[in-house]
Amino acid sequence: MHKVCCPIRRRPAVLRALDCYKECGLDPIVVVVGSKAENVMETVAKEYPEAMFAFQPRRLGTGNAVRYGYELLKKIDKSPKVPVLITMGDKVISRAAIEQLIESYRQSKAALAFCTAPRSEWASGRVAKDEHGELIGIFERQDIRRAMFVNRLLDLCRTDDPITTSEIKKLFQDLKLGSAATRLLPVDFINLVHEENQLQPGTIQQFFVDSDRLVPSGNRFFDPQMIESSSPQLNVSLYLIGRKALEYGLENLKPGNPQGEEYFTDLVNQLMFRYRERRVAAYRVLDVPLLDARLVVSFNNREQLLKIESLLENQSGGLDDNPAVRQRKSPIGKFPSYTK
Repeated sequence: MHKVCCPIRRRPAVLRALDCYKECGLDPIVVVVGSKAENVMETVAKEYPEAMFAFQPRRLGTGNAVRYGYELLKKIDKSPKVPVLITMGDKVISRAAIEQLIESYRQSKAALAFCTAPRSEWASGRVAKDEHGELIGIFERQDIRRAMFVNRLLDLCRTDDPITTSEIKKLFQDLKLGSAATRLLPVDFINLVHEENQLQPGTIQQFFVDSDRLVPSGNRFFDPQMIESSSPQLNVSLYLIGRKALEYGLENLKPGNPQGEEYFTDLVNQLMFRYRERRVAAYRVLDVPLLDARLVVSFNNREQLLKIESLLENQSGGLDDNPAVRQRKSPIGKFPSYTK
């Protein structure tokens, strides 16, 4: 079963999400599928036969998924002034979050608005700001951890002494790389760590260079410690973006990380960088802080699904799951430009 089809209080998560989007007047809806596509399509089509599906043949990142989804959306909805809401399937989202995002976007007239939440277990993308409170960028936790690992590893290589592989494995544990290490680090390096008792500094330096100490975003690089210290908020992957900004971003989006993936956050960052350079409203990005991190929660395992169920059962202002709320007229209904 695809994780978005896992039930939350007896309803598949993807259907619970689509319920929310429909209640908020979002239409049409495009679902990007790839792995276990038939499972997702069958689950969605049973209750949302009008939903359209875009197929992503290879898992090359969130930006790549948006690229396929938007190509289909352009064919079925040719309204150039209507913005596009983009989010991920492994989330349970409250109406309140979507309503806050849309209202903030309308009032600010930004090119893109995205929701943030206080640091918690529910999200991983760090939202970094400078000393003036201006956005610097969004950075994925796995890329930050990789850069921190390389920093500490190359620091060990400053002497000519061999480095025990037990020291390297401890770095894996300290930085919580876990199974992600096989995706974030060279396979040959991982194999050596498991096969040898110690490695010479010269051998390690064949796999990593000084630029690996930094976190890439597009053609720019950032210090991981700076990102961690300047990001009290997390990205919850809920975006609203104008068509022109989306098309500009997709045209300029390139793989900018060791995994060779196109991150949608890199597209967002490119708009931020452009705005800082030119101060043109067409590139302005707005962060929309959610006061309650429970308004948008994600899941990757059974334990997190159970925690979400617990939130729904014992909520006090978090995720909307009250039938009375479902029958309430959405305030977004008064904004015809956001509906078909």
